[in-house]
Amino acid sequence: MIDRLILTGFGRFTHAVFELDGVTLVYGPNEAGKTTFFDGLFQALCRPSETKKYGRVLKARYGPGRAAQVVLSQAGKAASALDLPISDEEFMNLYAIREGDLRLELDKGTEWLDKLKARLFNGGLDQSWFAAEFEKRSSDSRTLTHSKELEKAKEAADKAKRELESKQRERDSVLAREKNLTDTEAALSAARGLVHAEWEKLSLTDSLIAAEEKIALRQRWDGHLARLEEWEALEAENKAYLPYGQDRREELQILSQARAQAAAAMQGERGRREQQEQQVSQAKQDLNGLRASKTATDDRAQTAEKLAASVRAYLQTVSEPGRLPLWSRIAITLALIAGAAGSVVGILFGDWKSAAAAVLIGLPLAVLAYFTGRRARTAAKLDDGITRLASWKDEWNLTAAASPAGTGVGDMGTVEGFLRAMEAVAREKEAYALRESEALARLESAQAGLEKIEAASAGLRDMDALAARREKEWLAGLGVGDAEAYAEKVSRARQIRQELGKRRSELETLADGADLETFRREARRRLHAMDEEGIPQRGLDEAALQRLRKQGAEIRQRYDSALRREGELAAQREGLAGEIRGAFGSLAADLVECEERLAQAERDVQTKELDKRAAALAGRIFRDIGDGADRLLGELAMEIESMLAGILPAGRAVALSGFEDRQIQVIDAGGGLRSLDQLSTGTKHALVLAAKLAMALKQRQGPGLLVLDEPFTAMDQERESRALELLRQFHASHGWQILLLTKDAALVERATRIFTNPKVLDLAGYP
Repeated sequence: MIDRLILTGFGRFTHAVFELDGVTLVYGPNEAGKTTFFDGLFQALCRPSETKKYGRVLKARYGPGRAAQVVLSQAGKAASALDLPISDEEFMNLYAIREGDLRLELDKGTEWLDKLKARLFNGGLDQSWFAAEFEKRSSDSRTLTHSKELEKAKEAADKAKRELESKQRERDSVLAREKNLTDTEAALSAARGLVHAEWEKLSLTDSLIAAEEKIALRQRWDGHLARLEEWEALEAENKAYLPYGQDRREELQILSQARAQAAAAMQGERGRREQQEQQVSQAKQDLNGLRASKTATDDRAQTAEKLAASVRAYLQTVSEPGRLPLWSRIAITLALIAGAAGSVVGILFGDWKSAAAAVLIGLPLAVLAYFTGRRARTAAKLDDGITRLASWKDEWNLTAAASPAGTGVGDMGTVEGFLRAMEAVAREKEAYALRESEALARLESAQAGLEKIEAASAGLRDMDALAARREKEWLAGLGVGDAEAYAEKVSRARQIRQELGKRRSELETLADGADLETFRREARRRLHAMDEEGIPQRGLDEAALQRLRKQGAEIRQRYDSALRREGELAAQREGLAGEIRGAFGSLAADLVECEERLAQAERDVQTKELDKRAAALAGRIFRDIGDGADRLLGELAMEIESMLAGILPAGRAVALSGFEDRQIQVIDAGGGLRSLDQLSTGTKHALVLAAKLAMALKQRQGPGLLVLDEPFTAMDQERESRALELLRQFHASHGWQILLLTKDAALVERATRIFTNPKVLDLAGYP
């Protein structure tokens, strides 16, 4: 999977880094850079040559100084079949779906299409090359070398046969009874036939193995050239990372420590400020509480002062001597008058006893009336005090009920106790005033401390801003945004240097003492020679090749066994022939020589004819494979039909009889069969999308990349939603990375709902 796309000198993207995900929505209005983004991705993936169409277009559009690079995830490298670079035609015809360019270029002979056919039907073999090669080897043309050699072998065989027949006619008369020799010759002939058959099989197998070994050699040289290109890419990347070759993280650490110290000081100052703010808040709460209590106390104190004044006035009246009750004054007057009158009468009449008795009776009566009057007066004052005390208590209780902040006032059971309680309440006002002034002083002190802390915090903030600015300027001087990015750059620079040394050592080992440029030219020369020889890039897989080698070894064992048997029978026949030679002179030797020459000539003829028949058979096999490829497109048509049904509301059947445009047909809604150019634009775009998904899936061995640039402009909203759902299922089932480029905000919103947490890139936010 591609994790990152880096563009340098691409239009408006002078230096832009795009972070990508499994599903990425690239959004932006017209002129926002979607085309530039697509061209940069194409440059990074395909590396088009500037001598060809696409390379010339990019050079004319962006100039020669452009650069594009993709960064693959490590997990993606292990799980993906994404091999870079991808050919221009393969990318444009399979992995890129663009607005205004929704077409299928399926011309015969297209390299990517031949590769697709090979992967679909032949296990990666180029059947056309094998078919042509074997047909040439089986041709009857007299101008070809193998035909000339076959004619010479037949002439030699005919000549040997004629000579043998002549000798046999001479021998027939004397060998009629030599049954043992005849049986031996029959067994020898059968053994030779078996040798010939096994040798023919061995020759065919050896030729196939030799062809595969040439393919393996080509693959090795392809790998050498790829290693050279990877080393050059690392060299280029190393140049880009030269500013990070020296690890200056100690300088960055000093700047970071200065900022951390400033931040720590600010944090400590922040704690002191919060503590001081709490003290100010507490002082304000205390002052407000005291003021509220003082207001309630003022009302209580005012009432208490008034009641205390009333009580004191009452007590003052009580302490003054008052007049006796009227009845007491009248009784005293009458007693005094009666005593005075009796004493006067007694004195006038000379009755001193009567006068004294009158005085003794009147005076005690007057005293008794006086004291009785005083007691009555005191009882009256006591009753009045009780009444007044009850009235004062009622008035006080009304005030106390209206002032819940008040406290108890002591014993109020007597007038004197009530007076003391009222005087105590009156004194509370003075106490609250003192406490209020003390609370105000504490508040002012706390506020002054807070102002000092604020002044100190301002200085620390300036220090922190200065440290942050220095750190940012240091990082900006190295072209990174933060310390983590700088550490990654330094780590990558070290990794590149290590990898360069390792790769160079490997290449020097492969070059075997030659310089790398000479080694590159040699690799290209060998590959060019293999291209001219027609050696394909891919052959049998390793398992099939091992089976072929095992089969060749078994055939060789049978051939060796048959050859030994032939030798044994030939020796046996030679012994019998020696006996006959003793009896028949040189006839037997001549006959044997003729037979051997005939056998050798027949072997040569059989070998060459077998080569020709085997080549014809192999050519027919590979031609049948190639001809049958287009007949095996049913499975691909079914897959395209299944994907198309996911987009179009009504079912559509796809008829795929070949890879040309006219061989791809669709049954329309009315049941008619139409080719691509006869379909509506929306249906054609849906078919092209389904066909590219199916063929791209067949083209790669693992997860790949799908780039869609405004692919739904001709579709209504329903088809667009179904197409998005098809892409979601394609991504979930096969793990392909999907990049969707659009200027339609509504499409971005729908795609965000359909896909699970897609990454959204707004190109307007990139410089």
